[in-house]
Amino acid sequence: MRAKGRNGFRVFRCGMAGVQAVVARSDHHFVRHTHDQYGIGVIESGA
Repeated sequence: MRAKGRNGFRVFRCGMAGVQAVVARSDHHFVRHTHDQYGIGVIESGA
């Protein structure tokens, strides 16, 4: 992750084809939006 503020994004490879693990940290508020992928998320802090 980049060491700039609290923001960063890192993608990890997985042993299963087409599966990725992502760690994201952001102090940005995102408006409602969509992605072309499916995701399972966990919010560790904030809302």
